[in-house]
Amino acid sequence: MRGWRVAAPGEINWEESLPEPSVAAGLIGVEVVAAAVNFADNLVVGGTYQTIPPYPFTPGLEVLGRVTMTGSSDLTVGQLVVGLTAGGSGSWAEHALCDPRQVEAVPDDVDPEAALAVHTNAQTAWFALHRRARVAPGEHVLVLAAAGGVGSMTIQLAKAHGCVVHAVTSASKVDEARRLGADTVWDRGDEDWAPRLRDELSAQGAGVDVVVDPVGSTAGEQAARLLRFEGRHVIVGFTGGGPPTVRANHVLVKNLEVTGVHWWRYPIERPDLVALAASEIFTLLAAGSLDAAVSRREPLPRAWPAAQDVAAGHTTGKVVISVQDPN
Repeated sequence: MRGWRVAAPGEINWEESLPEPSVAAGLIGVEVVAAAVNFADNLVVGGTYQTIPPYPFTPGLEVLGRVTMTGSSDLTVGQLVVGLTAGGSGSWAEHALCDPRQVEAVPDDVDPEAALAVHTNAQTAWFALHRRARVAPGEHVLVLAAAGGVGSMTIQLAKAHGCVVHAVTSASKVDEARRLGADTVWDRGDEDWAPRLRDELSAQGAGVDVVVDPVGSTAGEQAARLLRFEGRHVIVGFTGGGPPTVRANHVLVKNLEVTGVHWWRYPIERPDLVALAASEIFTLLAAGSLDAAVSRREPLPRAWPAAQDVAAGHTTGKVVISVQDPN
């Protein structure tokens, strides 16, 4: 089979003849229909992600594929599934392996590519909003990196729940954040965006209830200072280069909560919640109420260059790698 192979940290190559993965106990085999590109894929390739498979391995964390071998799984051969890959046999190849607990069957009324495009990002946004922040209709939600993968889903899911959404993004992506439904959009390059937003909300007698933060670093610290009494700061990543500094005195005085979402654990620890989130997300997709925000499609040999563009912040929404026709 064709695909990408990582031989050592940062050493990735395209290969025309890779061995097809053998299905180990507890896993399923899938024929890859499409793959996704995530910021985390760059960390995996570079050897700096939280978990790295033994070398050599095929990267690609997310997959849309048809089940080819099921073992003891309840899934059936030929079934179309979306989810995470496993065992160092990623989706940037023509065949991959998955843990059946970490995939969901794609409903017939949902576009398969859209299901892939939203799956991990929308799940992350759903857990940030509903599980960790317990967001309520009418609350003000501030979204960092708002036109990125997680950010674009957070805007839409927060709006679907009746929240007021404030988006922070780069100047080139302001229009995209507006298109996705943000009530106000702020250019992260404007040094005064945070005090201006604070003043605007204060004039309305309002404030930020929830921050969804995939960025961390200075932007995360600026956003955290905008939280009002009993606000919740949900940390979902560090694309800004490092974690934000959390000031314990601010947490104490304002009765704040600082929490995190590492969604990858939920399919194993709480598959019931993942199924609930998937049901809500697929319902929104089928109704046309959730935009998958696919900004770019590339063939399999372009997966690594596309991932580098994602890491550099040159993309919006989701980048999808097409491997074969889902129909």
